[in-house]
Amino acid sequence: MYESAEQFLARWERSSPQTIDAWNEVADALSPLGDGEHRVADAARYRVLRDRLVGEFQNNRPPRLPPLDLQDALTRNGLHLEALVGMGGYGWVFSETRGGDRAVAVKVQPIDLRFEEEAYRRECDLLARVRPGGLAHSSLLDLLDAGESDPGDHRRYGWTVQHLLRDPRPVHEAIKALGNCGRPALNLLNEAIGGLATLHAAGYHHGDLKPDNILVSDGHTYLMDLGQSDRLNRRLFGTEPYYSSNDFADYAKRADVRAMGVVLYLALEQRFPNDVAPLRFSRLASGTEAFQGIIRAALGGDPDSDLRDAVALAERFETALRYLRS
Repeated sequence: MYESAEQFLARWERSSPQTIDAWNEVADALSPLGDGEHRVADAARYRVLRDRLVGEFQNNRPPRLPPLDLQDALTRNGLHLEALVGMGGYGWVFSETRGGDRAVAVKVQPIDLRFEEEAYRRECDLLARVRPGGLAHSSLLDLLDAGESDPGDHRRYGWTVQHLLRDPRPVHEAIKALGNCGRPALNLLNEAIGGLATLHAAGYHHGDLKPDNILVSDGHTYLMDLGQSDRLNRRLFGTEPYYSSNDFADYAKRADVRAMGVVLYLALEQRFPNDVAPLRFSRLASGTEAFQGIIRAALGGDPDSDLRDAVALAERFETALRYLRS
């Protein structure tokens, strides 16, 4: 049974794209190597359908399974991927063993479209600066390797290689698992804020702060997905509700601070802040009232706030932690 691209897309959108079966069907239909029952008959519309499923990066698209021909394409370019360990709106993360027993993470993403290639090159440029004497912080993983597939390939891919995190969890899920919002939770958030402050101090913004890009592994927090990071005088994009539509053109540092404020509140309270009603705190441990004021200031609820960048946010958060420890 064959169907047009329009028929396939309409049927797919009526299905449940969050399930692995639906994504397998998408990968099968879009891949020229697929042999499933439902194939897109109109080969000329392949690109249109693919672009529709990729979507603009501002949209919260569900993750995509890798195309069925991806493994062969990357093997031809010297990569020997082992297991698919993560998926996102941009691409996929695989594990690979190098140097005998060293496990690394290989992030692979399509770079056919201009915005895909620009995001990939921005991330490579910034990750190359993460090193001692450069953008050094415990929450920023350095770049071990990077590369691109042969320009003559049917599809173009770019990849970055970093250390593989063990059992990473989004920061709000990791803090929920702690069972309370005391010092251990605040320490995890402080590490993320410190990484953002390092970017701001060097003249970069992150541009897409959200729990899925702030991961916790082995008791440490890591800032991930630097594809939207850029110099502070460039156009800013981000994911709502962490970034407001008013943030997209200017005020990149302040927009990052507000997005971090949303993440802080979500992680500690396990719900999103309400822009209308006053913020309520019910899960923070006793003696942590100073952090409530910091979060309100980060979100813009304090008209006298001096949190214009993450450097100021980090200083206030670290000071509050210091008093909490005393």
